[in-house]
Amino acid sequence: ILAGALLQFPSWLILPLAGAYFLLRMAGKLGAGWIAVRVGMLGFRPPGWTGLGLVPQGGISLAMAVSI
Repeated sequence: ILAGALLQFPSWLILPLAGAYFLLRMAGKLGAGWIAVRVGMLGFRPPGWTGLGLVPQGGISLAMAVSI
């Protein structure tokens, strides 16, 4: 909530860029997780949605950016 309260857009053109960044970041993490599951030579088969485990980690970087 604090991070949202600190937002000040110098230009509204940032919003589509932020949305594109979010979507590309999500697609990259999902794709990397899917590839890792398929390429990894494990004795078991992890779920194909392993990349979703990487998505919530973005909150940590946001919290660190706000604290600086």
